[in-house]
Amino acid sequence: EHIDDTTIPMTDDNHDTDDPTFDGIDITRRDFTRLSAATAGALSLPGAASATTLTSGKMTKPYKYVVNHTADDYAVATLIRFADETGFAELDALGIDYRSTTASGKPHAHAKLETGEVGEVLDIAAAERLSHSPGSNPFWRLGLYPNGVFPDPRESTGFVDYEQMVDGLRYLESEHADRLKFYSIGESPGHYNYISGEEDPKDVYVAELTNDVNDEAAFEDKEKVMFSLSLHGLERAGAEAGSRFIEDVLTGEDEDIAALLDEVALIFVYPNPDGWVAKHPQYESGWQFLGPDGGAPVAPFYERGTDGVYDPNRQAPAVGWIDPAHYPSEPLGANLEDDEPGIDADVPDEIKERVPDQLAVVEHFREYRNLNYGADLHGAIFSSKFVLGLISQDQFDHGQLHELYEFCRNIDLTLEDALDTWTTLAEAQQRVTGELNPEVIGFETLPEEAFDYAGIWDTINYTVSGALLDWMSHPEELGGLGMTTLDFEMIYSHIVGANVYDPELVRMQVVGYDTAIKTIAEYVTRNTTATIETGGASTAYVTTDSLTRSSEDLSFVENPDKGFVEMDAGEGFAGTIGPGAPNDRATKRHDFTAVADADKIEASLSWTPPGQDLEFYLEDADGNRIAAARTADNPENIAAKVTAGDDYTFVVETYVNAVADYTIDATYYDYARTETTTSRDQQSATLGPGELTEFYRSVREEVDSLSVSVHAQPGTLNAAKLKNPNGTVKRRYDPTGSGDDDAEGAIGMEEWTVDDPAAGEWTVEVESLMDAKEGEAIVTFGTLASTENNPDPKEALGYEQRSYEVSPFAYFEDYAPFADAAIDPLTVADVKSGAASGYDNLVVIHDDAITDTGYVDALDSFVESGGNLVLTDSGARLLAPMKNEFAADIGGEHVAEESFYIAHLGERFPGHELLEDTRPIQQELWKIQPLGYSTGNQAPMTLLDADAFDAAGGTVAGKTDGKVAAGSLTPDRTTGTGIHVIGSLLPPASQANLHPFGLLDYTVAFLGHVMLTNALGYQQNRFVDGERVKSFGDVDSFSVDPSVTATRDDDGDLFTGGQTNRVDLTIAGNADVLVRDRFPDEWTVVEGDANTTYTDGDTRFVEFTNGLEDGTRTYFAEAPSSLSETRSYEFGPIEYSLDDGGNWIEIPGTTDRNNVLGADSSL
Repeated sequence: EHIDDTTIPMTDDNHDTDDPTFDGIDITRRDFTRLSAATAGALSLPGAASATTLTSGKMTKPYKYVVNHTADDYAVATLIRFADETGFAELDALGIDYRSTTASGKPHAHAKLETGEVGEVLDIAAAERLSHSPGSNPFWRLGLYPNGVFPDPRESTGFVDYEQMVDGLRYLESEHADRLKFYSIGESPGHYNYISGEEDPKDVYVAELTNDVNDEAAFEDKEKVMFSLSLHGLERAGAEAGSRFIEDVLTGEDEDIAALLDEVALIFVYPNPDGWVAKHPQYESGWQFLGPDGGAPVAPFYERGTDGVYDPNRQAPAVGWIDPAHYPSEPLGANLEDDEPGIDADVPDEIKERVPDQLAVVEHFREYRNLNYGADLHGAIFSSKFVLGLISQDQFDHGQLHELYEFCRNIDLTLEDALDTWTTLAEAQQRVTGELNPEVIGFETLPEEAFDYAGIWDTINYTVSGALLDWMSHPEELGGLGMTTLDFEMIYSHIVGANVYDPELVRMQVVGYDTAIKTIAEYVTRNTTATIETGGASTAYVTTDSLTRSSEDLSFVENPDKGFVEMDAGEGFAGTIGPGAPNDRATKRHDFTAVADADKIEASLSWTPPGQDLEFYLEDADGNRIAAARTADNPENIAAKVTAGDDYTFVVETYVNAVADYTIDATYYDYARTETTTSRDQQSATLGPGELTEFYRSVREEVDSLSVSVHAQPGTLNAAKLKNPNGTVKRRYDPTGSGDDDAEGAIGMEEWTVDDPAAGEWTVEVESLMDAKEGEAIVTFGTLASTENNPDPKEALGYEQRSYEVSPFAYFEDYAPFADAAIDPLTVADVKSGAASGYDNLVVIHDDAITDTGYVDALDSFVESGGNLVLTDSGARLLAPMKNEFAADIGGEHVAEESFYIAHLGERFPGHELLEDTRPIQQELWKIQPLGYSTGNQAPMTLLDADAFDAAGGTVAGKTDGKVAAGSLTPDRTTGTGIHVIGSLLPPASQANLHPFGLLDYTVAFLGHVMLTNALGYQQNRFVDGERVKSFGDVDSFSVDPSVTATRDDDGDLFTGGQTNRVDLTIAGNADVLVRDRFPDEWTVVEGDANTTYTDGDTRFVEFTNGLEDGTRTYFAEAPSSLSETRSYEFGPIEYSLDDGGNWIEIPGTTDRNNVLGADSSL
């Protein structure tokens, strides 16, 4: 095919800068230590020949390097200059597809040439020069733009190249100097360039788009929107869409946005040039030397990271927990003070070396005024949604939540319209998958929706530390930008799709992100407000100082360079306790005196038989409980500061009607000189198709946390497991969903954190999921060890601690201005004195004073007098001692305090009033990272025994780990006054982990906010430009409708004739129901749980005899055996009945297809 792109040149400049003259390459100058030990021995050094080595004076040196350092079948983007137009006829004779132009004054062709074809072109007499010319525009090096600077993806020759982007935006700036300003704000770490023989950092560019862009005063006053394009280098969709969007606005293709530029400035940043240029083999990078024999030549890849870090989206100076394996890019330096213009000199050296690009981005964007909105445009592997919107981990008040979710709702509406067909995507799937296993990456089905949005964990099934998105949203006074932000994930723009250019797929991605950018730009001109309609019902909340966290209380702040060091002294006790009763707990006490020099004691309570449940406390001489452990764990562990010579008491209690033998072991600690240390190391290995390999990391006894991340080479996909020294699997990742993840898609892999890891050798087991392709796996380990109670960030990361004082009660202070009735604080003493009786609602988020009978009696009186009590977090423990009609049957043995990766609703029952107007994707109750909690399963939840809750007359809104995480204890299903429980919502911040940049007060997710507001009987109203657009909940309305969810599991999706398929239907609900399943008429139900089969109309059903509320029903279906019955069959949907089979209700999303090859497998 020959495409004639002849046009009148827009410039006479020859932009072919790909013809430098270089001296000989001195490879001994290169420091190879950054290459992984696993591959270093197999590297083929620069200059090694491929199977065919070409050399010619017609080849520029960069072009010759690329041709000879890629596989022979790799198609190199080639710009061919001919002496005359006879060269075109020669290309035609060779059967080479190309595009041509004569507009530069000389004939040129652009083609993708494999090594053999390069040799043939070199033999053409008219061929004068061959140069490397990657990019979307074939003739950008000549200054020719026949189809625009950044052509439509269907007219492009490939992905936009980094050099082409720089050239193109400089050209657009020259043509539109009053509306576009394009400049560098810093440099990347820079890959080593084997052609120049030097480190080659690339500029990090910003493009500012607005009218009168050079009028500094006008620019400063404008509303600004920031877009980060392709922070991960292999996720090309952001840069592809953003570059074209800029051109469309400037050239009049997008008049709607052009009309906004008097009021709005759009700012685009290209933050990761290293990952972008890594596509070219002259740049040393982690993937470039892994050819078929472990060395050059290779097919190059775009890369996720930079030369300094694997993941640039983990290095932002975000508030909250910082993973010790990361390099937080805080340009203020070690003292967190702005000592000088630009990046301060006291930034730790390793951070300057690793993340200069991120430092530049943070420093630059802090300088803008009125920068209030932004988006980080990423890519994903695959998902059931074409685009996902990830909401940042931040502290949002009522108004901010509604602005953010209206922001998302607008994007949802516009994307659904813009991406109304998946036809082109279906055609593109096979082309972009290459050698990937289609079953693994979910290509047998298309995305079900254009867009969905929620918190990070809700959308991608993991969360992170140090994300750019989170830093962008965090408060300015804590170093963030204070923006309304959203992180977008575009499918097939990752390890799948990013290295295979498919014009139809890229077009859809560009349409998607172009629409998102436009919608955000238009949205910022609107005014979104929100109110809380109370119907006159007032609310009080019970305060306590015990939930306040201050940097002044950190061990290294209280006494610098000192911390708790274990002593050779302790306490030990043993005894027998029980039986107890729900309202009459059994108690044992053990007195002791703290030894000389003791400043802290840590104690463990263990017992037999292990099924019992004991509670463990430490009291001072005045009877104050200074430490408590009330989880379902055995052993229970407590820790508290003590004073040498003072008297203390261990208290053991149980409500259980049984006897247990217990032991207490305690160790003293002295407050002495301390040390905090971190370590980081990286390992890698090459995996063949389906191959499994292991990585090992020795962990010392003193290590407090272990961080592990596993990544696959672009274009490949792996599963992974983390095992402790005993071989127990502690974490796992499987993008197929066949493990514990069961996700609808794969965005990336979470980073694992293990607290107090067992000493010994830890193992990461990585399995390739490829059918026919080699790839590399990289595993990064990080450890933190501290002899202090709180790790010192100055010693661990090089940054001092930012001062803070935070409390979750700030949530209610922020809530109150939006409500039209009183939202007031009360103390425990106020409640005891009867002050709660003046309010309609009372909220308790803690269990302080749980042993104070006067306080508990006052809570009972409030409920018995018709008050509405809402218990969240550890406040749910108050159900045990309370004696009102709703709580009387719930004892201490029915309450468990557990910890999870994220506080969430594992199962939702949407018919419950607490969940009214929430969305199915929403499960996360609050965000962990800004409150200082790590991903080491630290998020606390207070859960209730499901049977006990049901027996007490409760209705369940959500469960986690089989226990009640949210629900209501009310007189009936239509009365909202009583007791409502939300097991986790407003925990105190955690100071146990590194958090150099401070902590937030609260991080309630929209789900949690709606649930609490519904529990109070309030209605939320959202307005845009004064017009109400949406409401959530109803004032004084309460109802609990039956809710049933179900999942299906079977033996597979391909059967031969006569094979039997086991089908398990797992039911979860808040009402007892009958269950039935649809099955194909050609199949036969042969056994299973008690059932009957019958035909209703034209449909076959298997109906189970016994009803259930929660549980599993199983049947076995035999496949048809006739060859004529070879085809695909649909099972489901599952149906349930509330009236003994009178009416049946379908459960959405419960169908499954099974394929039959009609040949009897028993023959």
